[in-house]
Amino acid sequence: MSKKVMLIGLGVWLIFMSASAYSFWPFTVRSDMISYHAPCWGENNKIYFIKKVTFGRAISGKTAVHVILFMGGSYFPDKTEVYLCSMNYDGTDKKEIVKIGDTDDDTYWLPMYLDYCKANNLLLLSGGVHPARGTGDQGIYTIQTDGRGLKKISDKGMYADWSPDGKRIVYGGGTIMNADGTNHHPIIPEDSECWGKSHRFIWSPRGDLIAFTYKGWIWVMKPDGSERRKVCKNTHFYGWTPDGEGIVIEGGKLDGNYVCNSYVVGLDGKREKELKGVGYYSLDGKFRIHPLGFGVYNAETGTRINPLANIKRQEHKGHFVYKRPDNIW
Repeated sequence: MSKKVMLIGLGVWLIFMSASAYSFWPFTVRSDMISYHAPCWGENNKIYFIKKVTFGRAISGKTAVHVILFMGGSYFPDKTEVYLCSMNYDGTDKKEIVKIGDTDDDTYWLPMYLDYCKANNLLLLSGGVHPARGTGDQGIYTIQTDGRGLKKISDKGMYADWSPDGKRIVYGGGTIMNADGTNHHPIIPEDSECWGKSHRFIWSPRGDLIAFTYKGWIWVMKPDGSERRKVCKNTHFYGWTPDGEGIVIEGGKLDGNYVCNSYVVGLDGKREKELKGVGYYSLDGKFRIHPLGFGVYNAETGTRINPLANIKRQEHKGHFVYKRPDNIW
């Protein structure tokens, strides 16, 4: 047999194996990935959040053959589903409220920010990505907390935040609109140094001020955009205190050392109180949650609660195995 024929045969074999070994032992194993996103507080210390489930397979083993066959790849997704979920602050009563996206029918959308409004008992879903189209900024939606009535109210907008009375919404770039999606108008003049440069705008619990970040500073202003002023130098903040008298900032560096805790800063810019851990206050001020890792802290004692600690999971190379109808979280 000539070298040319052997090389052609080897090439055909590699192509065949690359396409078919995906589903054959011992090359791959079932390995479905789960990730959690965008927690926000609801009433009675309930947490609403987004769960993404990617069904697929992973290479079993790390041999040279696998690297050659799969060109260095290690995970092969089949489909992805996205759910709006809820649970209590301690992780009990986990629920998949409604599926809001599925790559099988091209409805996939992964919201990256949620916000709850007590006044109208609605959730805002905003921002996100679609993997097939490679697009971001999928707009702003409202949905009832039981999963009914998903409604798109804006084709654009990320980091949307409710006014306390539920009548208006502010979103990234410095724009306000009515709750039904009408009357978009900028609250920061386009000739201002702050125009379009900040993504996070958060309404105060009293509705009298909006906080935002720009160029390493946290600012506040009135909802009409007037009286803009700097509060303190920081790049990350976790919203307002429940009374609306101060804002919560990430500790950052203090005397050259990184501080894992956070602080309450008064509207005069002075640090008033150190808090254990980082994250957003619950509506009643009893708890705080960090958006990454879903660590919940008792606001008074600083005791950490892991609401996802009791998740039953099997692991393969760091991926969660997700099997219905067992609904392993």
